[in-house]
Amino acid sequence: SSRSGMFQVHAQDPDGVDPGKKIGQGATHRLAWDWSSDKTSALISELTPAGKWILRRLAIPGGETTPLTDAAFNAYHGQFSPDGGWISFTSDRKGRDEVYIQSLQPGGERFAVSADGGSCARWRADGKELYYLAPGGDLMAVPVKLAAPKPEIGAPSALFRINAPPGLNLAFPY
Repeated sequence: SSRSGMFQVHAQDPDGVDPGKKIGQGATHRLAWDWSSDKTSALISELTPAGKWILRRLAIPGGETTPLTDAAFNAYHGQFSPDGGWISFTSDRKGRDEVYIQSLQPGGERFAVSADGGSCARWRADGKELYYLAPGGDLMAVPVKLAAPKPEIGAPSALFRINAPPGLNLAFPY
């Protein structure tokens, strides 16, 4: 919510009766992407003073954050894998948006999923496939076998075209 003049992460019961409460306090804008399956953390993007969005893990309910990506590049569209051990996200570390997965283990290595641009990755419910939006508008599917320390990432295949609106950095079109 931006009720304080800056986007911050809030939690509210789904019945909408209570006004909700802020989780932690960021010095700049924060956007929530996903909740962990055990409900102990959320994936957020936080705007740095240098104008880059970095991905952080936000502890619930405490509000402490742990950076997951490099502050020199933008990172958004974060999602926990169904098993909770990995995340997917979009980053412009190669000069354009690409999809990555990264282990949540300390010092977790990141692995490229897309090769010709991509964004808005979402996991299949069983974690065996990752979907993302290619620059031309095709929804892509990539088989993934999550295994530490290195996952197996298959070749992407196009499923169908999506007519997505422009400016997807802060939203999912599907």
